[in-house]
Amino acid sequence: MVQTDSVVLEQICAVVADEDLEVAVKASTVLEMFSSIPDSDIYRAALDSLKAKAQSSETTENSVEFMRYLETIVKICAQKDEHMEYGIATGAIDLILNCLKSDDPLFLMNVVDLVPALCQTKIGVQYIFQSGTLKTLLGMTEDPFVGGNAVRLVGEVSATAASLNIESWSWSDATLSKAFLGTIERKLQSSDSLQQIAATDALAAFGSSSDKELQLLLQHRSICQMWLQLGGSTKMPVKANFFHSLGRVLGAHTRLKKQPGQVPEENTSVWNMCERLFSSLGVECAQQSTMILLMNALKQPFEELRTSVFHVLRSVAAQNNPWGMQALQSYGGFFEFLLDRTTEPTKESREWKFAVLDAVLASPFQSQLDASLVEKLQASLNRGPYAGAAAPAEMELESA
Repeated sequence: MVQTDSVVLEQICAVVADEDLEVAVKASTVLEMFSSIPDSDIYRAALDSLKAKAQSSETTENSVEFMRYLETIVKICAQKDEHMEYGIATGAIDLILNCLKSDDPLFLMNVVDLVPALCQTKIGVQYIFQSGTLKTLLGMTEDPFVGGNAVRLVGEVSATAASLNIESWSWSDATLSKAFLGTIERKLQSSDSLQQIAATDALAAFGSSSDKELQLLLQHRSICQMWLQLGGSTKMPVKANFFHSLGRVLGAHTRLKKQPGQVPEENTSVWNMCERLFSSLGVECAQQSTMILLMNALKQPFEELRTSVFHVLRSVAAQNNPWGMQALQSYGGFFEFLLDRTTEPTKESREWKFAVLDAVLASPFQSQLDASLVEKLQASLNRGPYAGAAAPAEMELESA
């Protein structure tokens, strides 16, 4: 059992607000380290002291010092459920969440950035849902300073909850999810690229959370249409971001993101939903096959677009259902393209293309392919991503 003198602990807590930033950061790190000591109650004393100092009349709310106290509280509470439970019980977490009502935009931006750390423990995520914080965040989504981050955060909290097997959205009361999707819809309709990208990020996080969220997304046909139509956007950052978001949703239930025993069975409805989503893309963007749309995009030289399309193709190849491999086969010449080592001019796009090849060969449905083709694909995989073409400049620098 480790004991720390209470006077020393108080002094370290006080140094968190030191005007010398380097000293203050070290004090915060020391508190974090002490609080993580097993079988010790130091974290309780540290949280009590930090909370008291933050609420002291000597500390101005919204000040740099106040923010440092909050940041250190979050770091300690995020260490384990036991710490988070104590932070909630003593009001330390509410002290932070109440700051989301601030009308100081710069301070508010900093507080919003603390919320993801509160979601690192199961109890923390549950409290975010139970405390009404999501509703508060949704109320901030039109704010010009924090709106984009707020809507992204709601989506990411949903994804985190699903990964921790927490029942997140209250499915019996759809008020909150309707408010979230309504916000997404407004941002997708915006002419501002940043708003569209924020909505796309949030939608990707939400749609990849679980099959329930994906089903709810597909039921909102107008939102799905607006989202998929971004695949035809003339704004490159919006278009590339969309393809990455689709890749995230399609890959969420595959072996790319789950352990082998957690991947849904071949006949599970989630694969039908993924197939519907993929097939709808071509229809919404160009009234044509989705594979033609994607391969046409790969005729363009832009790296950010190419890598995002490869993200989609990798997720399709990883589907635990025959439809994924069938979709790739439906485009004549797809596998010849995959074997062609002269198409990718950069290290990143070459690696993404190689990841598609890897996903194809890892698929339990590769038996649908001709044996001689599988042999060629395997030989290409064995050569790695860079063989057969000049290494990009950045690779030469790395190996120099």
